[in-house]
Amino acid sequence: MWLSSTHGATLTVMAPGPPVNAPDGRCLRLRYRVAMTTTHTFFPNLAAEAPMPARGIHSQTLSSEAGVELVLFAFAAGEQLSEHTSARPAIIHILSGEGDLTVGDDAFAAVPGAWLRMPANTRHGVVARTPLVMALYLLSPGR
Repeated sequence: MWLSSTHGATLTVMAPGPPVNAPDGRCLRLRYRVAMTTTHTFFPNLAAEAPMPARGIHSQTLSSEAGVELVLFAFAAGEQLSEHTSARPAIIHILSGEGDLTVGDDAFAAVPGAWLRMPANTRHGVVARTPLVMALYLLSPGR
């Protein structure tokens, strides 16, 4: 896949993609391109941007502009973010793995595709039962 933009310069970065089974049974590691321009940023596989730690939690900010900050988290199995609050409204999107998500007095399964929006100052926590990747979107207070 080749990504380009007609608006401004395009920075294209090759990155290893996830393993894929070929029709003949071989396991291939495809490559994909991340495009960053003056008008947009494109990640074809957001979960692949998070290096999975052998233990602990890895976090990295991928974007911070226009009042929205995107932080990607990768949890080793068994790791957790203890219950806490945020001064900003937030969205949690589980990208891969399995875990448990607590929000206020509610508990939810943290599975790929699970999505949660919460107002500022909401108690929440995450426990990874398997290696887990989640995207956290911190919003500006008025959003």
